[in-house]
Amino acid sequence: MFGRGESAAAWSTMYRGKGSFSPRSSLLTSNPVDTARTRMTQLRRAVAACGRFAFSNAYGNASVTTEALAVPDLGEESVRYRTLARLNSGGFIYSLVTAVRVGGVIATMQTSDTTGPLPPDELAKFKPDPGTDESVISTLIKNVVEAESRSPVP
Repeated sequence: MFGRGESAAAWSTMYRGKGSFSPRSSLLTSNPVDTARTRMTQLRRAVAACGRFAFSNAYGNASVTTEALAVPDLGEESVRYRTLARLNSGGFIYSLVTAVRVGGVIATMQTSDTTGPLPPDELAKFKPDPGTDESVISTLIKNVVEAESRSPVP
């Protein structure tokens, strides 16, 4: 199924516990291997270029910082970054994204959370990491590697 010249995608979103507004989303995309390599290169460049930006939408204004992070040795190549959006309402939204390529498949996991206002000293120390999601990411990649190894590529 994977790497046959067509692109396909599957998406899921899960929430961590009762009443949680903190989603964990996973996205699997299947492309020709060269296309997947190109997309990872583009993602790496975008993360490097978007250190700080601002936007406005129906919910208000926000300024965002993006930071590339070290990522465990997963798949053939991987990218991890986090964003922290400062909302004009005083709160923050962070996202932690890990993208891993195995052949033509890119598996992406994103975790997000919203916080209230943080004093500057707490904000300076605020460095969310994957925590318990690290094992979910590793299992997802293991499953992709196994599926990719069983799939004949022309």
